[in-house]
Amino acid sequence: MKFEQVLKIYWSKGFFYNGVLFNFDVNLDFLIKNSEGIGPVYRKLIIRRFEMQKIYKNRFVSLIEYPKTTHSTLNKLFSKTSSINSPISEVVRYNIIRLYLIRSYRGRAQAMGKPSRGQRTWSNAWTAHYSNFVIKSFISLVRRIHAEDKRPEKIDYRKIQKKYVKSKRKGVFKKQKIKLNAWF
Repeated sequence: MKFEQVLKIYWSKGFFYNGVLFNFDVNLDFLIKNSEGIGPVYRKLIIRRFEMQKIYKNRFVSLIEYPKTTHSTLNKLFSKTSSINSPISEVVRYNIIRLYLIRSYRGRAQAMGKPSRGQRTWSNAWTAHYSNFVIKSFISLVRRIHAEDKRPEKIDYRKIQKKYVKSKRKGVFKKQKIKLNAWF
């Protein structure tokens, strides 16, 4: 199945944004609050673009009242403004890790915890702090995986069969042989 066909299946069921599917029976405020990367400014732009006068009067008007053409164009707008497969925060994380793996200057600077876009190192380096956290967790995870591969395999000597069989211990209590021709 082509990717466009898969999108049409999702779009027929609801609004598809950042890998999350919302029903058509939601209001615009709920849709904006529960999806990353959309804010009140985007809400105003959508209301102006689609001339949603009912939402100005009542904020809790469901989007199912609008025609299907509005639903499809909203879905197309959402698909062009965000990643379809994963949330924006995940895309940012992948981009930071990619920069580190291709050994770019930005990736190396962020791995050391330094700002990479010209910020001052004394006070305004919070973006570098977040990036440093992402890369440090990635590096520690990779090191842990490699350390598990390098550990020698432990041998359980209890489960290995011995080459030499020990002689049987003589029991403390010996069984007496019954004499067949005995008088007593």
